[in-house]
Amino acid sequence: MKKIVFSLLFCLLSFLNFAQEKTLNEILAGPWRGFSSEQVPNMGEVNTGVYMKLVFNEKIDGSKTEYPFYGTNQIEFIYTDQFGTKTYFALVNVSGTFNIKDKTLYVNDDSFASYDSLPDGMNWELGKFKVTAYKDQDHAGFFLLKGVSLDANNNVKSGSRIYYTTDLTYNPWKQKY
Repeated sequence: MKKIVFSLLFCLLSFLNFAQEKTLNEILAGPWRGFSSEQVPNMGEVNTGVYMKLVFNEKIDGSKTEYPFYGTNQIEFIYTDQFGTKTYFALVNVSGTFNIKDKTLYVNDDSFASYDSLPDGMNWELGKFKVTAYKDQDHAGFFLLKGVSLDANNNVKSGSRIYYTTDLTYNPWKQKY
């Protein structure tokens, strides 16, 4: 069993090709910058900028399949109406698990720490999503989280895309993956 656990962790570290000076916990903790996109009835495609920072409850050492975490996800929504363009923010407390076998973070929005009131009868909604960790093949030294939003039954939401990078110079309003 110990050999299998070691082998599993070694494969994950080799796959992501982590720098020796950073632990898996440090890399997955972020911070992460990116965007979320989803099809919303009567609005079409809605995009938000996101900034996420996570804290793991224990060291990811390969002794288990799942590792719990908590953190925050700041959401940035730019909205234009007849009065102009305005940016709205929400700060969401998140929690979830990292599955070492499929290299995937399962993230749940737990509660709002703070948020701006949205115009035109719109409301912020808590949700959940899953993202898989990758080494960024196009940008040396950076890592990616790519995935989708999930509904209450863990089905993929229509047209959803989620993209995070450890490259904090990434601008979700000017760059797409």
